[in-house]
Amino acid sequence: MAVKVLAGRRVFLIRRLEQKGVVLLPGVQYGGVVDEGLLIVTPDGKTRLLVADNIVLAAGAVPCDDLYARLLGTVKELHRVGDCVQPRGIMAAIHEGNHVGREI
Repeated sequence: MAVKVLAGRRVFLIRRLEQKGVVLLPGVQYGGVVDEGLLIVTPDGKTRLLVADNIVLAAGAVPCDDLYARLLGTVKELHRVGDCVQPRGIMAAIHEGNHVGREI
């Protein structure tokens, strides 16, 4: 699930990225990493090579509950909060942590 950005903030951030020369490629799929860079498949189905020395993947997030899974059954009580449940904003994590803290 993508992290939600407020509409006004999103417009500002996209404009700032474009001012800095960032090329946005919405709707692409990743074909793979090769020596020359990154292969992508465009929304119209064409494969394209993005020449790059370095690749930073920032394409969404998934829950990270590895530690929860390792600790499950080893302690009397265990709770999941924040990105362990689902990647979201900091306010959701604070709210869940507060809620669990009040329960225990």
